[in-house]
Amino acid sequence: MGAAMSPNPHGRKPAAPEATLPAREVARLAAAGRVASGAAYALGNALAALQAEADFLREERKQDPVVSESCTALSAELARCARMARALTERRAPPRRADLPEDGPGVDLAGLVRELGHLLQETLGSLHQLDVRAPDGVPPVAGDAATLELVVTCLVHYAADQAGGASRIRLDVEPEPAEGAVALRLRVAARELGEDVVAALSDPARAPDAVTRAGLDFVDEALRELGGQRSAAATAPDAWAALLHFPAAGARGVTTR
Repeated sequence: MGAAMSPNPHGRKPAAPEATLPAREVARLAAAGRVASGAAYALGNALAALQAEADFLREERKQDPVVSESCTALSAELARCARMARALTERRAPPRRADLPEDGPGVDLAGLVRELGHLLQETLGSLHQLDVRAPDGVPPVAGDAATLELVVTCLVHYAADQAGGASRIRLDVEPEPAEGAVALRLRVAARELGEDVVAALSDPARAPDAVTRAGLDFVDEALRELGGQRSAAATAPDAWAALLHFPAAGARGVTTR
């Protein structure tokens, strides 16, 4: 009689069973989501109104270069915050690369990350230091700005949340012309490094909670739909890094909005 066939002939570790949240926790998350969505909608309207006022003041005081420049900067930041608020309220999947117009404007990922960095530092708090290095001249990438902003935001906040205390987070945007791509590198040095911090980036099911898993699921879906790739690895006992590749856009124009 021959040996019994192994139920796992390739030696792979069986996937862990899907975790089921208690009904109370599901209800709490659903309620929190509705409240957050409503708040984001109201905030988006308020930001849009403030942006209109800033644009009006800029036009009224266009002869004053200090006021005009300040209003321009304020209007751009208000528009960015309003766009992110809209992205939180629009329950839609990330756009597929095939659905993006070939001759449409690509997204200036380097400019987007530079501008977003100021906002992210404010939301991270004083325990976390964010360093952004995104030079001019990086080719545009395929995608839409709102989706890419959420991808970056999810990753940076994931890094901070899993740090276990103070952390140093560095974002680099670099062209990779040989691969027809633009690379976004996330490097994190923290006081502590949980064993599943890196693993969850490749397998969101290993995330510590449902909210974190939802954010990583979104990043995974966005990269897949845009034709991007990612990898992550621990680089030291207290450090890890993630690398995301976004396809460069064959576009005539560039936008960060």
